[in-house]
Amino acid sequence: MSFDNVVFPLSVAKFSATIEYNTTILVMDGGAEARNANWDDARLSFDAASGVKTTLDLATMIAFFRARKGSARGFLVKDWTDYQITNQAIGYASSTTAPVSLQLIKSYSDAGNTENRIITKPKQGTLVARQNGSVMTEGLLFTMDYTTGILTTINGTVPANALITVDCEFYVPCRFLEDKLRADLILFKLTTGLGEMPQVPIIEVRDF
Repeated sequence: MSFDNVVFPLSVAKFSATIEYNTTILVMDGGAEARNANWDDARLSFDAASGVKTTLDLATMIAFFRARKGSARGFLVKDWTDYQITNQAIGYASSTTAPVSLQLIKSYSDAGNTENRIITKPKQGTLVARQNGSVMTEGLLFTMDYTTGILTTINGTVPANALITVDCEFYVPCRFLEDKLRADLILFKLTTGLGEMPQVPIIEVRDF
């Protein structure tokens, strides 16, 4: 998959974010249901049109859309409704102090169930990792792959069986849903104030 580690450029205070699952529901003759969750993780979608407030914003959107070649190339989106991990346990160090690789996750829990969301795009400069509560130094005790969200301990530096926890901000890997951008309608809305702003749909991509 072609992916550019660049952030959607417009200053958007709030995306129109939608959380979607895919469930097959079979209804029996008596009304009973059999339900099958086809996806382990939700998929996010956004409408980026809210970021276009001026003709300069529209020019920025056009340049970004062209650089991504429509839906061909992925990019990073900050979901302002959900972009932080706090004190998240991601696993344990090796029992022999050998290196171990751990995937960043974010857990969503209640009394009935837990979903562990895979996080692949942590934001550089925001990551704080801890071993049994003590802050770890990146590059000395661990490395982080900011394109996959995988933390790897460095050989012999982390105590055996230490619990690894993480704080960070993160992005959502996305692409434009469509290969067309209705720049004419957006410009008409901006210059006349008439009509509805056309949608600019963006959808999360699975890169794990």
